[in-house]
Amino acid sequence: MAPEPRRTSDYGFLALALAFGLAYFALCVLSFGGTFHNAADEWFMFAVTESLAKWGVTSIDQLWWANGYMGWARSGVDGHLYIPYANFSAGQSLIGLPAYWLGSILPGSGLAQVTLLTNGVVVACTLALLILMLGELGFSRGVALATAALFGLGTMLWPYAKTYFGEPLLGLAFLACFYCALRHKEWLRRQSAGSAVWRGPWVWLTGAALAMALLAKPVGVLLAPFVLIYLLWGSPWERPSRLVAAAVAFGFAPFVVTVGIVASGYARFGPGLGLEHAETFGTPLLTGLWGLLLSPGRSVFVYAPVVALSLPGLVLLYRRERVLTVTVSAFLAASLVFFALL
Repeated sequence: MAPEPRRTSDYGFLALALAFGLAYFALCVLSFGGTFHNAADEWFMFAVTESLAKWGVTSIDQLWWANGYMGWARSGVDGHLYIPYANFSAGQSLIGLPAYWLGSILPGSGLAQVTLLTNGVVVACTLALLILMLGELGFSRGVALATAALFGLGTMLWPYAKTYFGEPLLGLAFLACFYCALRHKEWLRRQSAGSAVWRGPWVWLTGAALAMALLAKPVGVLLAPFVLIYLLWGSPWERPSRLVAAAVAFGFAPFVVTVGIVASGYARFGPGLGLEHAETFGTPLLTGLWGLLLSPGRSVFVYAPVVALSLPGLVLLYRRERVLTVTVSAFLAASLVFFALL
């Protein structure tokens, strides 16, 4: 099957993505419970949002009482309570700020309840972006709509949309990375042979999406080599200087974020950077793979059976965009191994 032309100028896909995103967010609001689902991750990340909004700090002294039995946070060099980057990151707390401020001015609304709607917006944006990416790959609007509906209703995405976990933001960042990289390669095809390929906006946006992944979860660093390989694979790099310039454009935002994360960790915890509670990767690989894929209690195919459709989906994608399929598949395999070892 020959791939259809790119639909970069098809405003019908943009309208479809916007309409589906709004409808999905409405569904999230209608099914919203308004409560925290976890007495650790959500509490701590919401506490950082609260501290930033009220006092402009990242300490969470308001949770000293809870940390006694949860133990996630620890005292910083200044004596205040902080969450270590090894377990949490700032992305979720930062994107929750607009909702927190909105909740503070809306009469009769709860601060926590309005803030907890943040991930509903994040997931709605993810599905809208998925529709745009499928259109960019040449799939029909019907296929794009059906895929977004299956992903939004048949996986853990819907339950996670009602939480304050950082995984939805991480998923949006992953998809945004590959979408922007795909658009950059399309932009390259339209340029003259001697143009400065690094000046296009999409390579910078790809780097910004990777920076968002780093802020969402530390595991976001896994994405970097695969997106970079996809960007460089088959691109017209006549001179090494052009390759270096493109790599700098891609890496600028992630570099700034990484420096900020390290500086923040040093300011809060000193040379240890708060990494004392980092994961040890002590699970045997086969045990972890069994749990993630085949166990009756934790298998992804139990909680999201539609994920099985990703296998024929990858075959269809391979016929249209081979390099993208290979790099995405390699990234998914690396992620599977990473989480199996935790």
